[in-house]
Amino acid sequence: MAIGKGNKRICFQHPGNKSLCVKVAHRKDGWKENIIEWLYIKSLNLKSIDTSHLAMCHGWTSTNFGHGLVFDRVVNFDGTNALTLKDFLKNDVLNVDQEKIAELVSSLKLWALKNGVAVIEPNEVNIMVRDTGGILELVLVDGVGGRERFSVKNLMYVFSKKYSNRKTKKQFLAFEKKLINFK
Repeated sequence: MAIGKGNKRICFQHPGNKSLCVKVAHRKDGWKENIIEWLYIKSLNLKSIDTSHLAMCHGWTSTNFGHGLVFDRVVNFDGTNALTLKDFLKNDVLNVDQEKIAELVSSLKLWALKNGVAVIEPNEVNIMVRDTGGILELVLVDGVGGRERFSVKNLMYVFSKKYSNRKTKKQFLAFEKKLINFK
């Protein structure tokens, strides 16, 4: 069962484990993003970086659609699917005000900067809102470590916290401006 679709990849619920999902390319160039994301998250794990705001990657699996990356599904404390930030804002879930959303986004940005996580594409569909039982937290499900093609930039995000943070600051600045006018 498909649970999300991006420009290049589609995300399915893992057939053997409801707590997992599988990202598979639906365009020819989508496989590159899987490899870039896998290498980047693996590098974070090797450096023992705090990945609490990332959907955890568990490696590769074969599917009917080709090779896919296995991730934790982002769920709320009661087992229901967490919503994308877009759906959360659109449906005005829990009547959370704009100030609280800005605080959550700021917290996510500070986590990324503290840990040198390169957030390349922060947007309202790459971020999910997880309810942990009264406390909301944002989780990145895509848009980290590079995109589109293999490049020196992608390697710089792995090896240079300063370079990663510069990109993260720039991207969040644009994202935060966009969020102000979202509704």
